[in-house]
Amino acid sequence: MVADSSSVTAEARSALPYPILLLIFLLFAQSIHALTTDTAPESISARWSALLHIHDSRALITDQNFLLAESDKIEQLSDAAGIAALRQQTLRLFNAEPSAKCRFPARYITLVNEGALKDSGLTECAGYQEFIRRVPVEEISIVFASEHLTQPSSIMGHVMLAMSGVNTDGLRVEHSASFFTTLDFKNPANFIAQTLISGKEGYFIVQPLSESLNNYLYTEQRNVWRYPLILTDEQRTLLQAHMWELGSADIPYLFQSHNCATLSLDLIRLAIGDAAARRDWVSPIDVVRYADERALFSEKQVLASDLWKISMLQEFMTRDDADRAAAWVRGESSVDGDALGPVSQKLGATLARYQVTRGEISPLQYEALMSESSGWQSTTLELTDYRDPLKSAADAHLSLGWQRDGDSDWLTFNWLPAAHDLLDNNRNYFGESTLRLSEVSIRASVETGHVQLNRWTLYETLALNPIDRLTGGVSGYFHLRFDRDPVDSLESEPGITTEGGLGVSAKLARDIGAFALLGAGLRADSDGAVVFLHPQAGMWIYEVGGMKSWIRAGIKPATSAHHSTYVGFDHSIEIKKSGLLVLTAERKMLDQDYRDLINFNYRHYF
Repeated sequence: MVADSSSVTAEARSALPYPILLLIFLLFAQSIHALTTDTAPESISARWSALLHIHDSRALITDQNFLLAESDKIEQLSDAAGIAALRQQTLRLFNAEPSAKCRFPARYITLVNEGALKDSGLTECAGYQEFIRRVPVEEISIVFASEHLTQPSSIMGHVMLAMSGVNTDGLRVEHSASFFTTLDFKNPANFIAQTLISGKEGYFIVQPLSESLNNYLYTEQRNVWRYPLILTDEQRTLLQAHMWELGSADIPYLFQSHNCATLSLDLIRLAIGDAAARRDWVSPIDVVRYADERALFSEKQVLASDLWKISMLQEFMTRDDADRAAAWVRGESSVDGDALGPVSQKLGATLARYQVTRGEISPLQYEALMSESSGWQSTTLELTDYRDPLKSAADAHLSLGWQRDGDSDWLTFNWLPAAHDLLDNNRNYFGESTLRLSEVSIRASVETGHVQLNRWTLYETLALNPIDRLTGGVSGYFHLRFDRDPVDSLESEPGITTEGGLGVSAKLARDIGAFALLGAGLRADSDGAVVFLHPQAGMWIYEVGGMKSWIRAGIKPATSAHHSTYVGFDHSIEIKKSGLLVLTAERKMLDQDYRDLINFNYRHYF
């Protein structure tokens, strides 16, 4: 039952301000481009396409000094004939200026291997030789850092390559090669335009691996997985040479099409000579999946953050044992650290390090605790299978289904290019979480065939971090989207909604949790703008047979004096590794009326 609360026509309701429509069109067009299938360039060498970072007949690196092409010719040089022309330009440069090979050692190695150049070596290239001496590549690994939902640049995690070996001084050293950008949210419109459309300045940096690991593990408390790659000496040498080339290039960063994941994947594909097409949307964990599917690594190494270790260790001890470990960190005289059990001692030492990095205890207090624990029995944690990002759902999906909205029936199509939501199996994340980037939902009326944009989520993140007695924990969310769910009406009315909030969540049992959040938002449509509050609560449960259920309820008191409430139930069933059956049902109530919304769809991950 839907109340007729307004006489405004459907045409007037569907109208949005022109600037908003323009922004939606530009971002939607950019998202749809990611659906197109990459076509392999018909060049003389697929490796030249990889060396020049040509993807989908488009140069991802448009630096003239890198491509050896004039700016007005870059578009033309990105097709099959253009790649061959760039190769010839490189060959002419090397013949006319032999020292130029020092700028492009990977291209020089490739031309020598193709028989186009006689090998005269690279020993006279002082800068490159110094790079080789300082950054040995006896082993190259993929390094994946878990998601960090409070930092937009890392909301899907981060991936980079690590190189290790013995340098010329006889020391074993490790370095990381990472691509990233800096983010500035002072001008949101400019931020969206740069990171999604025009491109933002990117930085490709090789630095000691310890700097990155310390930041991830201790400053940001993110878990890290390391996957050593099975590569030949020739493949590692080519990769090392190309990293040197990239160090002096001006590389644009695009969040959805040229980021840390796409560049890392392109480097690996270059090394192994993979000429097959790749898709536009690549997430950090997709790089690990790519290597896993091609058997490029045979082992994995897990480096867990102190926050994760503290949570895990408490699963293997009583509450009293955990309290005694915490009391030892506080320096209570009633607790003898030597009398603690091995697991409690491990918890105490880990908790002490966590607190000193957060400034909760002084460095002097930490040093005293470490001195006291120096004679403790060493306890090793086996973390290999505790949580595994490869077991999480893929970071993109398509879904088809049916929707009952009030008295109308619709066929629905949904595309989420990145990344996941609460109905997915999130056991391998630290907590229940949602991340949606440019999600598009379209529906077609069964009765009339009318097609409309049902929802378009530009950005949504939610993290239900279970509160911990020893470390605390805050849950929160934020989203910006176009939808048809007004706060103060039961009508299906298009508008723009932005909302955010904070709260708490808790694990009631291993597979059961609950949450409570308080949010506030702004909804704008053709009738004007409405500010609202949004207290909400609910719980989730993982069930047998790959099933998962959510119960949720909330109220939205608005400045329009209308207070809508809702209750909902969501249920999902895993279908092997690539599918999910989803049922959602919600009743929204306003004054004495209500509106029911039921969805049933099949989700395919890719």
